[in-house]
Amino acid sequence: NGEYMRKMSAEELGRKLKEFDGTITQNLSDSEFLSFVKSAQTRMKLLSEFKNYITPFLIPVSNKSELLAQYGNALEQVSDWNSANISNATVAFMQEKNIRYPQIYSDIIGQKQGLPLGDVFEILGKEKTFALLK
Repeated sequence: NGEYMRKMSAEELGRKLKEFDGTITQNLSDSEFLSFVKSAQTRMKLLSEFKNYITPFLIPVSNKSELLAQYGNALEQVSDWNSANISNATVAFMQEKNIRYPQIYSDIIGQKQGLPLGDVFEILGKEKTFALLK
């Protein structure tokens, strides 16, 4: 259960996730996988949830909105690519556009919520983030 998973080290949880689903690390480096595990660990109740948390961020959106393009442009201004700076730029963008997180999440992953965008985009890096958004 979730409480048990939160008490594990990220490395141990990562091993259990790989045992549960051997395809879970496809398209991810070891460091990306471990970073995703750390980001999802506090939210997961079941091992099966992990794939649902990360997969939407690994598949570029086919029908990209103008909002996503504008969001991508706003993120291009982030010089020091880390979770805090990405989150700050995201909040500034949302205030400028008078929107909330569910709108951005819906446009990016088709769901109203997910893993923290700053964390995910830091893990993916600029190149993969912009491929996702633009």
